[in-house]
Amino acid sequence: MQPVLLNQGVDTSNQLTDTIVVELREPLPPYALIQSSTHLLQRDGSVQCVWPPFVDTAYVVIGIATMLKPGRPIRRFWMHHH
Repeated sequence: MQPVLLNQGVDTSNQLTDTIVVELREPLPPYALIQSSTHLLQRDGSVQCVWPPFVDTAYVVIGIATMLKPGRPIRRFWMHHH
């Protein structure tokens, strides 16, 4: 990945590529939001999200913050949380 935030003058680190939004959502429609947070995506593709413990099943939704504009689709990755 390229250090896009550095290239655009947004940040001074050459290890950051973009800002992402990570959401935990209920497993059944209407998939209500449990919690949401914003994180910096590292150049190696990693990001660290720390959530408080909870006893339930949830889905993780990942979206690129720069793409979160009205009328634009959000790419969703559904994963099982233990």
